[in-house]
Amino acid sequence: MEKAGIRPYKLQPPPKFGKSSLSSKLVMTNVICYALQVWKPGLTRWGAKRSDLILQGRELYRLITPVFLHGSLPHLLMNSYSLNNIGPEIEKTFGSGRFLATYLASGIAGNILSAVASPNPAVGASGAIFGLLGAQFVFLNSNERFMG
Repeated sequence: MEKAGIRPYKLQPPPKFGKSSLSSKLVMTNVICYALQVWKPGLTRWGAKRSDLILQGRELYRLITPVFLHGSLPHLLMNSYSLNNIGPEIEKTFGSGRFLATYLASGIAGNILSAVASPNPAVGASGAIFGLLGAQFVFLNSNERFMG
């Protein structure tokens, strides 16, 4: 039996002054990767999701590299905006380790699904971001009785 007023999970404190959250670090990583893509366009070709190679079991790094690459500046800005809005709250609830694991696992799962569903090359963090939203939805639904 649960005691009244005790949460079944522990909220992580916000980062201290001078330290940035993992969400912010992911956004910065995406910005740096995009700058590298602009400087060296071959990086996009090297890291984009290629369904044929993934489904043949070759170049499996392409399951994770597209999460950090973006097709255009508006694409990068939209994903960064989304991650910056939802990321800190989810990170605070899940903790940094679970947040990162969920982000990466969702990105990989999104690229696997994309490889099966579409032969076209793809880049972007949208699958990882939608995975975070899905995980938050499941968490809130599972703990509705504690959260009101």
